[in-house]
Amino acid sequence: MKHKLRYIVSILIVVAFYIYAIVEKALGFVSYTVSSILVNNLLLILLVLAIIYLLNKYYLKKTLSTFTQRKEKVIVYLSLGLLLLSIVYVIDSLGIITYRKWILNSHDNSTIENSLKDILSNKFYAFVLLGPFVWLNEAFGVISRVFILNNLWKLSNSRSWNWVAIITVSFLFVLLQIDKGLSDIINLFLIVLVSNIFYLKFRNIVPLIIAPVLYTTIDLIAFWVYNF
Repeated sequence: MKHKLRYIVSILIVVAFYIYAIVEKALGFVSYTVSSILVNNLLLILLVLAIIYLLNKYYLKKTLSTFTQRKEKVIVYLSLGLLLLSIVYVIDSLGIITYRKWILNSHDNSTIENSLKDILSNKFYAFVLLGPFVWLNEAFGVISRVFILNNLWKLSNSRSWNWVAIITVSFLFVLLQIDKGLSDIINLFLIVLVSNIFYLKFRNIVPLIIAPVLYTTIDLIAFWVYNF
């Protein structure tokens, strides 16, 4: 019972940051200025990652291997990451011919796009965005989800509970995009759901980080080439 309480407390601490970000976006308090994207977001990401590390090591008494329980060769990680990336593109393609057609997206992306143009027009900012920011942002998304999943799965050995945890965490994560259009939220939910299923199957975060890093980097480079 004592161990389960520790898992629950750890989950609630990380979920608290999710709720903070969700409420902030829901109330429209999020700023998309260059400093907000590259400085404030990075500081918050580093803070949460540090808290997860401390909780995992000193409160739960676990090592970092809890995020890489299944060991494979590098080529296997790369292959799984590319497979996951391919599935993401399939989901994107299916979305374009289905729910993105059926659901009108009234969300205005002009503010974010203008900020990205400002960032990419500066070589140093562009380097930070395409380097540390992308890696840390995507790693944060994966590590925080996996941390919650690992602790939820410790509460029960039931297979059905595994799936309840996967769906719940997927839904919680996509709420971070509550300021986006419904079709974008559906698309992200499907992608995160598949990513969480990958983790259930392979129990290693490396492929889960490789896929979104490549996806986001390709997307940003395409935006850069198209606009400059």
